[in-house]
Amino acid sequence: MQSAYLNGTYLPAAEARISPLDRGFLLGDGAFETIRVIQGHPYLLDDHLARLRTTLHSIGLPFSTAPLHDVCRQLIMRNAMTDGILRITVSRGEGGAGYAPPATPTPTVFIHARPLGLVPDTTTARLSTWRKVPPACLPTEGKTLQALNAILARLESPQDGESLQLDMQGHLASFSSGNLFWHRENTWYTPALSTGCLAGITRRRLLQLSPSPIQEVEAPLASLHGADAVVLTNSRVLAMGVTALSDLGLTFPQSHTMAQNWRALLESDATTTV
Repeated sequence: MQSAYLNGTYLPAAEARISPLDRGFLLGDGAFETIRVIQGHPYLLDDHLARLRTTLHSIGLPFSTAPLHDVCRQLIMRNAMTDGILRITVSRGEGGAGYAPPATPTPTVFIHARPLGLVPDTTTARLSTWRKVPPACLPTEGKTLQALNAILARLESPQDGESLQLDMQGHLASFSSGNLFWHRENTWYTPALSTGCLAGITRRRLLQLSPSPIQEVEAPLASLHGADAVVLTNSRVLAMGVTALSDLGLTFPQSHTMAQNWRALLESDATTTV
């Protein structure tokens, strides 16, 4: 049985219970992180905890993530994980009146592990009618529990596919479940954070590791015309090729090869950043 962590206690995941009055459940008041475990090691754990700390600060929830470093490693050991996923969820807990939070919150902290499952090499996508939430409306650089925007976009995607989202100005922003990269005329591009895309941990690591420079840009949808590769990145898949935007009739013949190269680069990095 999978072991989990809830508010200072390790217990079977199936026995974990969170109050129905928790603000995370009632209002989406909190943040989360998803961490890939590779060969028994939580890849870029310190980066994830730093982003979680920043996200919680941005929503006015003081919280020290320092103890979670050991908790994550303990869960990997307790679950005998080789390859899998850890998810950390922190909510503001119970209390408050309506939207007004309690003056002194008692956060709920839940961490659980799950198998990695099948990680596909490629997918297809379509353009979503839902635009990304702009940074002026919500803190978008981290992962808050307000995920309905991405869920609605994903509902428009092909079966087992993805949705591509634009920002409010019509710039390329991200996929519903990951960051966007595209290769055109021998140059790699990715949307700037000003578009409301997530400040992805995998995105940032690729910006550091890529053997050729990657340009962060505000670019229109037309920038994908003539691209020979489009890649989705997130902590779970690392890098996955997007072979087509089916509704726009665009295909990207080099997506699989280039995504595989990036995935190999990240997996190699994971063995040296313990």
